[in-house]
Amino acid sequence: MALCALYRSGRYFALESTGITRFLPQLLAESECQNVQTKAHVLEYVARTVAGQNFYQDMMYGFQTGLPFLKQWGCTSEDYDALYEQALIEMQQPDFRATWPMVTAWGTTPTA
Repeated sequence: MALCALYRSGRYFALESTGITRFLPQLLAESECQNVQTKAHVLEYVARTVAGQNFYQDMMYGFQTGLPFLKQWGCTSEDYDALYEQALIEMQQPDFRATWPMVTAWGTTPTA
């Protein structure tokens, strides 16, 4: 639902989970960056850890505050509330683990 709304609102390049990530080297090159490089990272959130609890809080607020945006772009489902409640339950389970792949991209600009 989030990808749908971001894409429809023009804030995402492609309707796929990689979003802008695969476009970063191209965008940097188009901005006259040279020696463009990327590095992949994976953030991990495990239940009953500080990071896991922070993830839970962020997702809880994200589900609440993001709903008007999702509705505005026609990207909610009829069972949104049930999905929200189920997600909160699952994130509190002792075996919960979430990963979030990230990419850092950088380059250099020519000197004048």
